[in-house]
Amino acid sequence: MGNGVKVFSIGGIGIYVNWSWIIAIAIVTWSVGDFFHVTYPSWSTGTAYALGLLSGVLLFVTVLIHELAHSFTARANGLPVNTITLFIFGGVSNLTREPQTPRIEFLVAIAGPLMSLVLSGIFYVLYIALHGGPTEVTAVLGYLASVNLILAIFNLIPGFPLDGGRVLRSIVWAITGNLRRATHIASNIGDGFGYLFIVAGLLEAFVGGDVIAGIWLAFIGWFLHNAATASYQQAVMDRVLIGVEVRNVMDPAPAGVGPSLTIQEAVEGHMMTRGTRALPVNGPDGSLLGLLTLSDVQQVPRDDWATTPASKVMTSLDHLQTTTPDAGLREALAAMAEHNYNQLPVVSNGRVVGILNRGHVLQWIHLREALAQKQEAGKS
Repeated sequence: MGNGVKVFSIGGIGIYVNWSWIIAIAIVTWSVGDFFHVTYPSWSTGTAYALGLLSGVLLFVTVLIHELAHSFTARANGLPVNTITLFIFGGVSNLTREPQTPRIEFLVAIAGPLMSLVLSGIFYVLYIALHGGPTEVTAVLGYLASVNLILAIFNLIPGFPLDGGRVLRSIVWAITGNLRRATHIASNIGDGFGYLFIVAGLLEAFVGGDVIAGIWLAFIGWFLHNAATASYQQAVMDRVLIGVEVRNVMDPAPAGVGPSLTIQEAVEGHMMTRGTRALPVNGPDGSLLGLLTLSDVQQVPRDDWATTPASKVMTSLDHLQTTTPDAGLREALAAMAEHNYNQLPVVSNGRVVGILNRGHVLQWIHLREALAQKQEAGKS
């Protein structure tokens, strides 16, 4: 899921709204507005659905506060948080790295549900205090009290990657001392809850007769199932990549070519003979000018290869994403994924010292993961 559109910042944390948030607002507006219209028949249709829209917007304000509780708790424990994204199922705080101890994992995970419980209590107190006042006000306050309680309870389901799953993972991690095993257990439980929601949703739709609610419940289950699987894979990869620098995995730098070399010479004399998809283009002093890739070559008609110099079609240095030998491999892979690059030049002091090849890196990760699993099996 992409970050979406940045709307503002809070305490240096960028707040983004994913396009799916619009769908969520529409669903909440329709469902809550319909509930208000039936519950308060004296209201006009416009009033009911306008308050449904207001309730949807305020719901996501409370979701944002929930996520800010995660984020500020993470920051207080030394974990950088740069962005929060609101999307159809709520929100997510994007931590730049995972907690390093079970205690920090527990504190960060529990902060969100606790904040939702506090918000539910505040809205309930206001609902009681204003009872007998304008029904438009108390109806919205009652909805917010209820939905934040539901949000807290749902997030405490002990399945990864929900907050409750992270709490469970922290407890199992503390008991076993094995983060991989704890993640596996919490992810399997999350996966199980996902299937449970899917079955419950289908029963609600085809047996209970509430098609919309049933489809929505099944959709939540599908999301939870996929999120549990993806989060486990990401967590395992993060553990594999801890402490790994680009220099540990990069391929040796291919010999550079001059900027006047024609594309035909580059392809026939270098790419084809070396089996490489990218060539550094260097200046007379050996400094990097750009990178000539297979994609660059494919943009030029075959008949023009013999007369087109590499400098004309290469990706120049000022438009080139690079990394350094001492950069973290995780961050370098994130940059490659963001720009959909297959290769990333590794540059030191203005010169190419290696190439990070995505295919080779994935092979290395799979091998390292297989070795780690073998070692753990031997210990058990």
